[in-house]
Amino acid sequence: MGRPRQASWAALALHQPHRAPGRRDDRHSAIGHIDFLGNGYVPGNRNATSDCDPAAYGGTPPAATPAPTATPTATATPVTPTPVVGKVIFSSDRSGYAHIFTVRGNGQGLRAITGGNEYFWDPVLSNDGTLAAYVSKVNGNTEVFVARSDGSNVRPISNHPAEDDHPAWFPNNGALAFASRRDGGWDIYRMNADGSNVHRLTWDSGDNRFVAVSLEGDRIAHMSQNTGYPTIER
Repeated sequence: MGRPRQASWAALALHQPHRAPGRRDDRHSAIGHIDFLGNGYVPGNRNATSDCDPAAYGGTPPAATPAPTATPTATATPVTPTPVVGKVIFSSDRSGYAHIFTVRGNGQGLRAITGGNEYFWDPVLSNDGTLAAYVSKVNGNTEVFVARSDGSNVRPISNHPAEDDHPAWFPNNGALAFASRRDGGWDIYRMNADGSNVHRLTWDSGDNRFVAVSLEGDRIAHMSQNTGYPTIER
């Protein structure tokens, strides 16, 4: 696969949870997480026909047409939607150390998939839910790990003296994007799911982190701070 095109649209959710004294910290899968939105929609765009933007009409919007009087109709019986139960992965320090947990979308089936006296964060599930990637500091160094979604078969895959974090899966579980400082500043890299074939995806002078991959695998979105403040690379 060639180098992914950078996203032309994305949604950014910077989550900085306030931790009150005495409360445990259950976090979203990443601080500063980025996700792709539905196909073709650009946040903030206005539709001149529906929004009646005066500039789109040369100054004055068209006069509104009075709506016809509605004919009363019988009220339909509401249909109860069938709940969709998926799997959620998150980090929590409820056991004293930050560990990775999974739970079904209805709140049932909570289980820890990491343990011990280490800290784990930035978890993300593969698109089919069979694998998990997350970050932990081992021997003083931050590395990306991959495991089955039940916590078995854990293996470090980034294996570099520099800090590596914020993993994101490409489709088909074959590769991950991640952020690393292995060339100095923070940049986005791609590697196979076994840690091989690492190559760099960003080359500007600022820090680049918090990467997301489109479902098709041909685009990435990430945070960049090459202008003195965080922006989404396009």
